[in-house]
Amino acid sequence: MAVPELIPDSGACLVSKNVVSGAGRVRWMVRENSQAPADNGWRIFSHVDTSDYLADASNLQILPFNDICAIEPALIGIYDFPVGSDLQLVDEGAGIKIVDTASGREIPPESFYVPDVPAPTTSFGVPRDAEREPERANSHAGQAAPPRDATGARPTPQALVEWEERVPELIAALWARAGKHADLLDLSVGSLATVAHLAVEDADRGYIRPVDHGTAKAAYVAYVGEVALRAGGGDWVFMSVEDRPLDQGNSLVGRPFIERRDETGAARVMLPERAVDALVVSRSADELVEIVRRYASERVDAPTPVADPRLTGADKAHVTPEQAEQFQDWLEAMHPRLARFEDFITPREWTGGYTRESLAGLEQYVLDMWPDHQSFVDAADLDFTDGAVRYIGETFLRVAGGGWSVDHNPTFIYSGRPVVRFDRENRTPVSPFHLLSTVLNRRSGNVLTSIWDGQSRQVAERRATEAPGWRPRRDPVPGLVTEAPPISPEAAAWIARVPGLVRDLQSWAGDRGPMLDLSRASLSTLAALAVDDIDAGLLHWQGSGPLKDAYVAYLGEVALRASEGTWVLHPGDAHGNNPYVGRPFVGRFTEAGDYFTILPASAIYQIETQRSPGPLFDMVDAFAR
Repeated sequence: MAVPELIPDSGACLVSKNVVSGAGRVRWMVRENSQAPADNGWRIFSHVDTSDYLADASNLQILPFNDICAIEPALIGIYDFPVGSDLQLVDEGAGIKIVDTASGREIPPESFYVPDVPAPTTSFGVPRDAEREPERANSHAGQAAPPRDATGARPTPQALVEWEERVPELIAALWARAGKHADLLDLSVGSLATVAHLAVEDADRGYIRPVDHGTAKAAYVAYVGEVALRAGGGDWVFMSVEDRPLDQGNSLVGRPFIERRDETGAARVMLPERAVDALVVSRSADELVEIVRRYASERVDAPTPVADPRLTGADKAHVTPEQAEQFQDWLEAMHPRLARFEDFITPREWTGGYTRESLAGLEQYVLDMWPDHQSFVDAADLDFTDGAVRYIGETFLRVAGGGWSVDHNPTFIYSGRPVVRFDRENRTPVSPFHLLSTVLNRRSGNVLTSIWDGQSRQVAERRATEAPGWRPRRDPVPGLVTEAPPISPEAAAWIARVPGLVRDLQSWAGDRGPMLDLSRASLSTLAALAVDDIDAGLLHWQGSGPLKDAYVAYLGEVALRASEGTWVLHPGDAHGNNPYVGRPFVGRFTEAGDYFTILPASAIYQIETQRSPGPLFDMVDAFAR
């Protein structure tokens, strides 16, 4: 698609057909002397071009420079670079950048050409008091602004000054990107539909991604933020990264965000970058518009300090009632989520068991899976991350006592992340989520075990000081089983059915029935029989019925014969979010006092996906340890 109005009189250039066809991405740009009046001298090549390919003149094509900019908008910025320029377009996952080939240095954004695009009908400039709330909020979100100096002015962070100076330039760049649609970008809420369309196009081309923080994405962040400010008032805020770098967990630190306050002084915060990320994922303008409208119109609920029994002294967690409820739900899911992490997500050879050795094994697994922290971020494996956070925290709590807590105060270094605080006078928070980052950044292999060793020494010293029988106190938490669950009427009914279900399966197996003798060795026969029934469409892990019940009963009985334990069945919907509700499972206490369970119904999934008896042996052996 030609874009003649983007760069007037930009001329034509010589381009690799790999770029035109989409077989290769733009990689290398060289500007030579013009060979004709219409030739601007640029030669554009792709990342898949070879010297043999370029030696064939038929593989090169003359095209208007604007047409190539429509394929790769990053080329707009290099339009007026001098003859002799030798540049490369580099994308290493943190946003597109232009690099000088000879020096390897990145070309700074201020060196790029910006087209002279007519301004939209609504002029853009420095925020006006008439368009914004007069009260500035250049402070940490949710806190009182810093005191004014002798002149009555508040100190403004340098990072904020620099960002606000960039905003007009970034929006001008987005107007240039929009080309003939620039008039539609009038900084109104209605213009977000056009912005969403442009952003989705750029996401498809790889120019903006949820994990990027480059210039291309910054233009969208600036535009969305300004739209929200005009709709709801407030101001830009930028918290310094000097004391709290980005990887320390506060999503507001190091990123520009906007904030407004209601008549009570409570703050409403919006992170435009997160809104752009949501758009890239959802590919819908509706969510973007909703985020902006919510910022502009929703009543502000100030986070209220709430006394938390897991904290001591002056510590208080800043949470709203909704955040407190979400955290409670997170805690109540602890038991099934840990079981899922150990049974399904981690490798078979990993032992688990909340031991020092299991922490060492888990750390090594993380190092083997991800070569660096960025690859871990890019993978965005939320299932593994949630399970690892829970497992690491629970393992530390088993040796050092204490409990979980969460604090949404944006000035808290681990804002919004579950942390553990140990049973000691100084209940310093430890964030398992951020320990994963430390593991990947240090790559020493001993991050988690070092904390375990340190807490073990603290416990030993305190035991020697206080009493030989002293043990750390574990805070009460939903899902922490300290005594065997009572046998519910549903569990009693299930236990009564189990012998008959086992006999039914032995009969169903035909000639293989005698091999189903409830021994560990019989699991191979059980797996082979299950594969046959799965292939015949008679058995499915999401299904129900007498046949599936028979498999569940048989596997549970094998586990109970390998180690002491009991059947448990919590009444409820078997298709709900908690896999331990409505499904019979077996549980037992370990010598360390932990309650260990296996969910036989999950074995059907393992057989269906792996078609091997290995998962059955692993499940029973883990229960017997």
